[in-house]
Parts: sequence; C-alpha cells; structure tokens
Amino acid sequence: MPKKKKTQGKKEQVYICTCGIKAKDKIHEGFFSWQNVEGKVVMLCWNCADRLHKDVLSKEEMEVVK
Repeated sequence: MPKKKKTQGKKEQVYICTCGIKAKDKIHEGFFSWQNVEGKVVMLCWNCADRLHKDVLSKEEMEVVK
C-alpha cells in the first residue's frame, strides 16, 4: 500500500487591522505588524501600532513619576 502524502492547505495571510484597514497588495502588507495587546497577538497597521506604543510609554512614565 503506497504512503499517503501529507499535504497542508496553503494558508493565505490576511492583513487586516483592528481599525478596519486592509492591505490592498503585497507592498502594503509591509505596513502591518504583529503586536501584543493585553496578552493577545493581533495584526495592527503602523498608525495603530504607533498609538499603542505611545499609550504604553505614557503609562510607564506615569508609573515612574509616582
């Protein structure tokens, strides 16, 4: 009996930010990054990632001031 080949379906990565922006082509996929938000890893556009980092930095600065 011949061995069965294990084939996995090719999964296509969808680049959609939580704000609703979607990459329209391969070039724009570079404007997205994976970010850790409250313990969950999510895909964010650069604007949302930048906003997230600013929020985290401001919270850390507030903790240092206290």
